[in-house]
Amino acid sequence: MRRTMSLWRTAVMLFTIAAAVHAYRTKQSQGRYYNVPFEFRIPTIERAKNRVWNPNDRRLFNPNIFGVGWTLNLHEAARRLDIIEEPADTSV
Repeated sequence: MRRTMSLWRTAVMLFTIAAAVHAYRTKQSQGRYYNVPFEFRIPTIERAKNRVWNPNDRRLFNPNIFGVGWTLNLHEAARRLDIIEEPADTSV
């Protein structure tokens, strides 16, 4: 088990380094590397709030706030688990 965790940790670290090198070479601070999103801009409070709690986005996983990978949209997770209710449609 310990060896498996060590291999995963190494793989994630190497992928992160490869994505950072790709971002540097292509002069992109955000984008995708082998279809995995990366974000190397300085995080902002607004971006963090928008990625972690976004009622307007139905995706469960949003691009990461900083680094490589995804961030869980807690609003969508709570909606899917019926912890919160969707607002009623008020259009007439």
